[in-house]
Amino acid sequence: NVEGKKVSVPNPFRCRASFSLHSFPGMDGWKSPLFVVFYFFSFLFVYLLWRSQRRGS
Repeated sequence: NVEGKKVSVPNPFRCRASFSLHSFPGMDGWKSPLFVVFYFFSFLFVYLLWRSQRRGS
């Protein structure tokens, strides 16, 4: 249920996210392809960093 998932997101986080997104020109909320690409790359970066940290220890 997509609607249920949307509601379960904490309200302060949603407000902060929408506010920061609207600060950028041309960014239309979560539906923006540019935001999706940015989110994907940031997640990938964190994942690679975490994997390299585990390999070192």
